[in-house]
Amino acid sequence: MRKKIALDGDGVLLDFDRHFQRHMEYKLGRKLPVLSKSFQVSERYGVDGFWNDLAQDEVFWSGMPLLPDAKNLIYALEDMGFEIWVVTAIGEEQRRSRAISLSGLVPNGRIVCAGWTATSQDKANILQDLGAVGFLDDQWEHVLHADMLPKMQCARYYCCGEYDMGEVPDAVGVVDDVMDFPVALEASMRKWG
Repeated sequence: MRKKIALDGDGVLLDFDRHFQRHMEYKLGRKLPVLSKSFQVSERYGVDGFWNDLAQDEVFWSGMPLLPDAKNLIYALEDMGFEIWVVTAIGEEQRRSRAISLSGLVPNGRIVCAGWTATSQDKANILQDLGAVGFLDDQWEHVLHADMLPKMQCARYYCCGEYDMGEVPDAVGVVDDVMDFPVALEASMRKWG
């Protein structure tokens, strides 16, 4: 059986930010300037009150484009012998849409929807249930909580991107680019023996 790697969807494999900006510009009928480097889109773009509608919008979730290195990341991890899973904080009702946006790179059966209100602990529990040996997320809080799981050896990394996420704790592994993750993962696994 192949070892499992879990990847977050939005911000790791899929371009949520650009897609959200374009979607909201169309919906509002105006340009949506970037107001800050905040990770929270409501602060970054100065819009609020959209999540209930967006959560039910299959066109939005299925039309989200892949980030430029998404395919390369998945292929590199598969070439290393891993089975890829996506653990994403969206509702189960959008699993099919998420599978469409991933363009067949990850089978529908390996997409875990943690729910719209998923906490860092929820994601950590999913990682433990999967037995994942590696995890990449664009929110360091999710990575930090994965470190608190008992009896689980899992290389956890945060892909920092361009957003202001505050001070990242030393316990969180950081990669600047998703393509640095396979290298960091390999180094972590060598340490384990």
